[in-house]
Amino acid sequence: EEHFLKTNEEKLCFFINLLNFLVLYGLCKRNVRALPSTQLEWTNFLKSVSIRVAGFTFTAFEIKYTVLRASMPDHKMPNPYLDVTLLCSKYMETDEKAPFAYDKKEAYISFAMYLPVVSSSPLRIYRPETVTTQMKANATEYLQKTVKLKKNNVLILPECLEWYRDDFLRGGDENDLMLFVANCLSKSSSPELTVFFRACRGKEIRYEKFDCDFKYDCVTK
Repeated sequence: EEHFLKTNEEKLCFFINLLNFLVLYGLCKRNVRALPSTQLEWTNFLKSVSIRVAGFTFTAFEIKYTVLRASMPDHKMPNPYLDVTLLCSKYMETDEKAPFAYDKKEAYISFAMYLPVVSSSPLRIYRPETVTTQMKANATEYLQKTVKLKKNNVLILPECLEWYRDDFLRGGDENDLMLFVANCLSKSSSPELTVFFRACRGKEIRYEKFDCDFKYDCVTK
């Protein structure tokens, strides 16, 4: 039963680790020549792999969008991925699976969910006592590699920040996105944050396309 997960942290870790395991397990059963190579193919792949938990069947897609993102804003993708948004339904209160839904907002959650592609954050095994620290570490490592400030004053951000931008807009101010990035990139506090944030203001922002080419990236420590 769902009560074997006694705390929010245990539920969060269980389903993140389960999702990441299910992705790798599903890929192991595939012909290497048939690996997904586009966002739409990855979406279909996530819907095709499933596992039984406490008597219920969950697909990887369901775990990612309905369980782990139960309290998060809708995931937004441009065409031709619009069907991803439309399929991200929430559990009704009367749904037997509703108790499995993670009911807290986690701004770092998208950085914990792994895909073996170039544009994914690395794979980790998450633990209840350190899950928030681990998710932030993944976000920091990922953004350090993908955020760039070009000489022509153009700020390059990874496309996933555009998809999940509402995760970071606490007060409805889009500057919150830049503050989130600054917090992830700064190891100390306000002086570096202020410099980074001021550098971003007034800059043109472009989003670098999500790269779906296969790549396995695992944190070993």
